[in-house]
Amino acid sequence: MRLLLKLTAFIEAATGLGLIAVPAFVVQLLLGDELLGAGVPLGRVAGVALLSLGIACWLASFDIESCAARGIVSAAMTVWCVVCLLPVAESAKQPNDKQPD
Repeated sequence: MRLLLKLTAFIEAATGLGLIAVPAFVVQLLLGDELLGAGVPLGRVAGVALLSLGIACWLASFDIESCAARGIVSAAMTVWCVVCLLPVAESAKQPNDKQPD
């Protein structure tokens, strides 16, 4: 679990710092779409949240037997699962481009 926490800390903190510094670039890189208007400050807020999760994971990696460490791993896995499911849900909402003959 220690390796998982440290790896999660690195990924979350790096993504968070990227979103804080250059949110439009990170969104373009991750999602392939533009970030406009209110999306820029919202991206920075998300960056702060990811940076905070990264710091919490890093600190929890020094005490892997605690309930807090298990809670942080559960929170990180929840974030990852929801983020993975969002594109699937978004593609299901979009209309099908093919029209019947």
